[in-house]
Amino acid sequence: MTAPFKERGALSPGSRRGARSVKQASTQGGGGTPPSRAGSPERRSARGRPTLARLDASAAIPLETPEYAARLALRQASRHRELYALLDAVRDPEVPELSIWDLGVLREVREGGGGPTVTITPTYSGCPALSVIREDIAACLRDGGCQGFEIVEETRPPWSTALMSRAACAQLQAGGIAPPVRGPVRCPVCGRAETVLVSEFASTACKAHYRCRSCLEPFDHFKTLE
Repeated sequence: MTAPFKERGALSPGSRRGARSVKQASTQGGGGTPPSRAGSPERRSARGRPTLARLDASAAIPLETPEYAARLALRQASRHRELYALLDAVRDPEVPELSIWDLGVLREVREGGGGPTVTITPTYSGCPALSVIREDIAACLRDGGCQGFEIVEETRPPWSTALMSRAACAQLQAGGIAPPVRGPVRCPVCGRAETVLVSEFASTACKAHYRCRSCLEPFDHFKTLE
C-alpha cells in the first residue's frame, strides 16, 4: 500500500504541541533563552531617561571639618544654648533647605554688654540675603521672649563651606543639590562622578549648574569655597 502523502515541512499535532512547549519554556526563562533584564542595573528616571542604579549617597557627603567642630564646641559651651535652639528655625532665604546654623552663617551667641550678642558672617561680601537674615533673627528672638540682644556681623575670618555642618550637606543632597566637596562633583540623582559643568552660575551665585553624563539629569552644585 502506498503511504499517505505528507507535505514537506508540516508538523504532526504532537510536534506542534512540542513546539508550543519549547516556546513557553523560552518565555519562562528556560534553557537557551536570552538573559533576563530583571537583574540589570538600568532603570528609568522620572523623565523617562535610562539611568544607572543609585550609588551610596553618603559617598558625596563630606566629613565633619575642624572649622565646624570648633563652632559646635562654642555652641555646646555657651550659656545661651536655648537661643541657639531658637535660631535653628531661621532659614537662609537663598538656600531655604538650610538653617543659618547648618549653613555656617550663625557663628556664635555669647554674652554681651547688655544682653546676648548674636554673631553672623555673610557667605560673601554684599550678600543681599543678610538684611533678611538679620530681621528674621530679631523676630525669632523676640518671639522667644528674648530682649536686649545685639546682632553683629563679622567678616574675619571669612565664611567658607568648611563651616557647614554635615547635616547641611545631607539636606542639600536630598534636595537634589550636589554638596560642596573636595574632588569631583557627584550627581545627586545617581551618585556618579561623570558630570560636566554647564554654567558657573545657577539659581543663586553660590551654586553652579551641572549635567550628569551617566543619567543625563541636570542639577545644581553648591560651590566649594575654602
